[in-house]
Amino acid sequence: MYQPIRSSHGTVSGAFIQRNDVSDAVRATQALRESEDRLRLLANSIPQMACVACPNGRQLDDLLDVARVSGMAQRRQGLA
Repeated sequence: MYQPIRSSHGTVSGAFIQRNDVSDAVRATQALRESEDRLRLLANSIPQMACVACPNGRQLDDLLDVARVSGMAQRRQGLA
């Protein structure tokens, strides 16, 4: 952010410059994406159903394609 500092006469006598370093936030976001990708890869490579749930049991995300695990994908394609 750039903002001029004005004297009592209205002339610019300086400048206020503010910067925010977002490097840590960018790194944290990238690390989270990579972690989610690794978890999804793991979940999609196991033959069991997997999901992520809150401690109270509320399901947050299906990690494994239910159609693939249940065989519905093959049945839809006429393979089963």
